[in-house]
Amino acid sequence: MLLVQLTDIHLMASPEQTLRGVNTQETLEKVLQAIANSDQKPDLFLLTGDLADAGDGEAYQRLRSAITPMGIPTYALMGNHDLRDHLCQHLINDLIHYQQQIILDNWQILCLDSTVAGQIGGHLSQETLNWLEQTLNTSQLPTLIALHHPPVLLESAWIDSMGLANREDFWAVCQRFPHVKVVLCGHAHQRADLRQGEIDCFVTPSTCMQFLPKSAEFAIDSDGRPAWRWLELKNDGSYATGVGFC
Repeated sequence: MLLVQLTDIHLMASPEQTLRGVNTQETLEKVLQAIANSDQKPDLFLLTGDLADAGDGEAYQRLRSAITPMGIPTYALMGNHDLRDHLCQHLINDLIHYQQQIILDNWQILCLDSTVAGQIGGHLSQETLNWLEQTLNTSQLPTLIALHHPPVLLESAWIDSMGLANREDFWAVCQRFPHVKVVLCGHAHQRADLRQGEIDCFVTPSTCMQFLPKSAEFAIDSDGRPAWRWLELKNDGSYATGVGFC
């Protein structure tokens, strides 16, 4: 099973608009073309938030139009820039889904909503943490957990201030279950491959622009290229992963 994660797409209301000088429609198209030209077609797309920069319905419609012709089952998560009603109304169709639990042949993917209305930073509600624990108790399948906000520190003061506020609560649940193998997130517009106990945590760079790693204040990485992450989920519960760049 080949999974491709796309995150922090930041599509604007119109395709001509730019975000800090970057045309996010064009960078998305470059990433999708690179994926289409690769040797192996993905079995699944996972979109981990900030899909539209201001939650515009037109942005979600263009994202749907870009992904649907590829014929790849797709699952979307909320980011702090997204508007849930618009996402569900304008993005979701028979191929693109918004759901918490995805059961594959030998893996499960659990999608957590870490957004808080009106805030940039993230937090997992007690209801979400309870659901996570109950679901992990119920299924022993190797598990990948996806959320928008990083549950790890990235040695960047301004990014760490708007990550997952209750990351200790999150890890306290995850680390009780040895079948939790991978945590995926975005939000930070940079790559980080970290480990919490026996669990790998991967922060994936954006499809548009990247932030300068380990910077105390906001800064754009001038060398940052549009990117995506791929994961090969193997039948024995192991996996391989890497990041592709345009």
